[in-house]
Amino acid sequence: MRQGGPFGYQIFERGVLYDGPDGVHPVVGTFDAEHRARGGGGGSLGYPLGPVSMRGAGNQCQSFERGHLVRLSDQWIVSPHGSWFLAPALAELRTQINQAFPGRDKTTDGTVGDLAHQARVSDHNPDRTACGVVRAFDIDKDLRTGDPQVLAEALTKDPRVAYVIFRSRIYLRTAGAWRPYTGSNPHDSHIHVSLRHGVAYDHAVGSWALS
Repeated sequence: MRQGGPFGYQIFERGVLYDGPDGVHPVVGTFDAEHRARGGGGGSLGYPLGPVSMRGAGNQCQSFERGHLVRLSDQWIVSPHGSWFLAPALAELRTQINQAFPGRDKTTDGTVGDLAHQARVSDHNPDRTACGVVRAFDIDKDLRTGDPQVLAEALTKDPRVAYVIFRSRIYLRTAGAWRPYTGSNPHDSHIHVSLRHGVAYDHAVGSWALS
């Protein structure tokens, strides 16, 4: 494997395999051509941090050391680290909840993390290796016309969900049951839902069962 800066790479017929700061990742096809035009691993974007993914409304994206390379319909843009988008499954969940509970309180709804979240590992923080996807959504408990505990229970049944936190309890998919939650925030004012990690879950679409 050739050296390129502090890391290595190998050129193949259909792309380049980079061994960089976040492991080994390929850059192929049109992304390879655009990345090379910007100097490759030693250029303005640096080495890849993950595979090609999707961002927003069907736009392809790949994360690099110094930004996200996004392919729009007829142009390329570089989106800085820190930019973000809500996972499509959670965007759909938010839409469904707003439709099911039109008068609900949204005071403690939340998506992207604030400074306190950014200081620790949290699914509210944009994943810089996956084009800035945010995998968490907080839902205010005041649904006005519904029981938030029923909603929390329903969310645990969706295979896209990694865990749900509500009223000092956490449901972990890996455990298959609710357990006491001892974090600093008991999540009494809202339901927290986090998606499982991976491209299949980051961009999964489909409706949710809310009861």
